[in-house]
Amino acid sequence: MSSQSSACDRRMVNFCPGVQSNHFINYTPDDDKGLQDLKEKVRRELKTAAGKPSQQLSFIDEVKRLGVAYHFEEEIEKELGDIYDNYHDSDDLYYVSLRFRLLRQQGYNVSCDVFKRFKDENGSFKKCLINKDVEGLLGLYEAAHLRVQGEDMVDEALAFTTAHLKVLRPEGRFNISIYQDEASHSQALQELAKLDFNLLQSLYKKELSHITWDMYDAYGIGAEAFERWDNNSIDRLPGYMKPCYQTLLDAYKEIEEKENEERPYCVHFAKEVMKSVVRAYHNEAKWFHGECIPSVEEYLSVALVNSDVTVFTIISFVGMGRMATKEIFG
Repeated sequence: MSSQSSACDRRMVNFCPGVQSNHFINYTPDDDKGLQDLKEKVRRELKTAAGKPSQQLSFIDEVKRLGVAYHFEEEIEKELGDIYDNYHDSDDLYYVSLRFRLLRQQGYNVSCDVFKRFKDENGSFKKCLINKDVEGLLGLYEAAHLRVQGEDMVDEALAFTTAHLKVLRPEGRFNISIYQDEASHSQALQELAKLDFNLLQSLYKKELSHITWDMYDAYGIGAEAFERWDNNSIDRLPGYMKPCYQTLLDAYKEIEEKENEERPYCVHFAKEVMKSVVRAYHNEAKWFHGECIPSVEEYLSVALVNSDVTVFTIISFVGMGRMATKEIFG
């Protein structure tokens, strides 16, 4: 393989700007002013719905679907606990199904017998539900996915609803834009969902900006650590690399302890081939971050190594015992 300098003297790649351009690099955090006020408004609405189980369950479901339930874990646990303890029979299939689903999602052991009242004298789900209660049918369909083994009634519910629901509302479609078009939507919850979404996007952009800057250095430090192959190098690695590096050292140490007496050479070859893979990854990182096009010969010499065929072959030889002699490794 020719020197790195000769590789980088060739024409550099003229990359077209990416879709995001330098958006992630130039990240600036968004202002989260108002988040706490909106959370308090939604929290008050949760409390206001207390004593009205149907309204309460619907609001909790909306909070969960909009992805902001993690702000109200204690409140939701309390409200659902009260609903579980104070259940009254209802002929509203949607309400019964919603209660069943939310409580099971929360870990409560809710009996599927609550659906018995929606069956006819023949033990089948009532045909009148098909046309007269589409919302309830959809609720039953979603609830049926919280079934456990041996619940024949819930299995029947899933088969029944799947057969008769022509258009199912996917979970992903219940998003902010759809929620704001619902007549009974909560303005505070809608605004919180939008703000929370934007703040999370800002967090992700911040994390990505760190990764973008740190990735090349991480490759260099990682390559150096693998060349040293000792526990003293682990402190210099980024946090996300440390568990992987330590696990690899431990695995090879275990192999070494087992094979040291009869086949000490096999661990040496296994380590060297792993080092060669890391070197290949490092070379690719240098090409990428330097926007440098390697020659075909250079690329193939690296690609042959980081395809991992060689490393898996050597590791397979290690596991073959005495059948794999030193000559095979060489």
